[in-house]
Amino acid sequence: MDERNVTSTTVLHAGGAALRNSSLRTGSIVEQALARLAPEQLEAVYAKAIEEAARLENLESKKIQEFQESQRDIQLHIDAVTCLTMNGGGVRNTVTTNVKTATGNMRIETKPTGLLSRLFG
Repeated sequence: MDERNVTSTTVLHAGGAALRNSSLRTGSIVEQALARLAPEQLEAVYAKAIEEAARLENLESKKIQEFQESQRDIQLHIDAVTCLTMNGGGVRNTVTTNVKTATGNMRIETKPTGLLSRLFG
């Protein structure tokens, strides 16, 4: 069901006074507010909207870049362990990598195991 076709029966409180308008559709509140603005106010709102859109695009770009960097760091860790193991050093070495993630930092530590030496040794 499309939310824009549902009529609103919400009671809005503004400065202690209750306002009720059941004829408004849920998507039209912003549209009606924009329609009532003076041209200079509307221009200011559009300028703020453009600034916010640019900020969000920049943030998204940074998050994508951070994700790609963390994926690269994880792959480098895997490659290092594989290389050491294939050369016989993986049995004696511990490989530690710190990766920046969206929620903080992740530490990857690969310790020597008999399984790796049996696979590649």
